[in-house]
Amino acid sequence: VAEASCAERSVELSAPAATFITIPTNRSGKERPITDAEIAEWEVLYPAVDVPQTLREIRAWAMANPSKRKTPGGVLRFINRWLAKEQNGG
Repeated sequence: VAEASCAERSVELSAPAATFITIPTNRSGKERPITDAEIAEWEVLYPAVDVPQTLREIRAWAMANPSKRKTPGGVLRFINRWLAKEQNGG
């Protein structure tokens, strides 16, 4: 098996991250994409949590509560708080 050339590796590294889900924000029409890489990291940090399902719940909450949606920059803090709360048993 031949090793990938530098050019091939650079294409692999620069490929866009796959989006699993988007979270609506308080900016009209803007949603924060959540990538598979972010999910993989959260699964390590919060092993007792079903991260993909929890993200679906967070999206549903944001859709049902438009006046409480977070800013595009605040979405990650919100997700981390939610996951930590789930990890610690509510």
